[in-house]
Amino acid sequence: MLRQEKIEPLLPLVDKKGYEAQFQFVRAEPLLEEARKQSAAYLYSEGRQLLEAGKGGDKLKAREAYAAFVRVADYDRNYLDTELLLEEAVEAGKTHVLISLINDTPILLDKSFEEALLSIGTRDLNSRWTTFYTREFGDFDFDYVVAVKFRHIEVSPGVVKERSYQETAEIEEGFEYVLDERGNVKKDSLGNDIKVPKKVLISAEVLEVHQRKAARIEGNIEILDGYTGSTLDTEPTFAENVFENYAATFRGDERALSEETKRRCGNRPVNFPTDGEMILVLADKFKPLLQQKIRNYDLFR
Repeated sequence: MLRQEKIEPLLPLVDKKGYEAQFQFVRAEPLLEEARKQSAAYLYSEGRQLLEAGKGGDKLKAREAYAAFVRVADYDRNYLDTELLLEEAVEAGKTHVLISLINDTPILLDKSFEEALLSIGTRDLNSRWTTFYTREFGDFDFDYVVAVKFRHIEVSPGVVKERSYQETAEIEEGFEYVLDERGNVKKDSLGNDIKVPKKVLISAEVLEVHQRKAARIEGNIEILDGYTGSTLDTEPTFAENVFENYAATFRGDERALSEETKRRCGNRPVNFPTDGEMILVLADKFKPLLQQKIRNYDLFR
C-alpha cells in the first residue's frame, strides 16, 4: 500500500492550533498502467525486430525475441499477437540435428543394427531449442549432424575351455567308540559307552566347461556443421559385448562340492550366439554412449 493510501483515511489532519495539513496526492494507478503499456509496446517492438533477424537465419536473435515476448506477457498476457509470436520465435530459434550412422568397416551391418542404434528416444533428447532426427526427409536442411562412424568391428570365434579338478571335504558320518589302551570301550561316569562322531574324507571329480565369445566395435562420434560439412568435434569410442557360459558335471560324492560348484553343476553348454546376434547387442551397448555425448555437447543444450 502506498503511503498516501495510508494517510487518506485519517484526513483531515489538524493540529492543536487549528492548522490543517495540506497534502498533494498523486493517483499512481493510471501512471502505472500507462507505464505497463509503454513497456509492453517497447518490448513488443523490440521482439518483432529481433524475430525478423531470427527468421533470416540468426537463431540467437530469435531466442532473444522469445525472451522479449515473454517479458511482454509479464506486462500484458493478451497483448496483441504475442502468443503467436512466441511460437514463431521458438520455431525460428530451433536447432535441427540429424543423427546418422556411417559404416566404414568391411562388415555389412544388418538393417536391424541401425534401427536398434538409432532408437535412442529423441523425445528424451529434444529441448525447447533443439530437435533431433534419425532420418532425412525431403530437402530439409539440418543445422548439425551427429555422425556415428564405425571403423572397426571384430567378433571372436567361440572358445570352449575344459578343466577337471577334485574337491574334497571332511564330514561326520556315524560314530565310533573311544577305546582305552587295552582296546576296551571307555565308559563315562554313568557307565555309558563313550562314542564320538566318525570323520571321513569324501571327494568328487568335477569337469567344468567355460564358453566365451566376444565382439567389439570401435569408431568416432563426430559433430558436423550441417551446411559446410566441416567437423566441429570428434570423440573416439567403443563398445564390447562378451558372452560367457559355465557348465559343470561331477562324479563322486556331491557333499564334497563347494557352494559355487553346486551352482554351476546342472548348467549345460549352450549354442554360441551368431556373429549377427553379437553385433546386434553392440548397438544397445553403444546407444548410451551416443546419448551421453549428445547431452554433454554445449551447442545442443
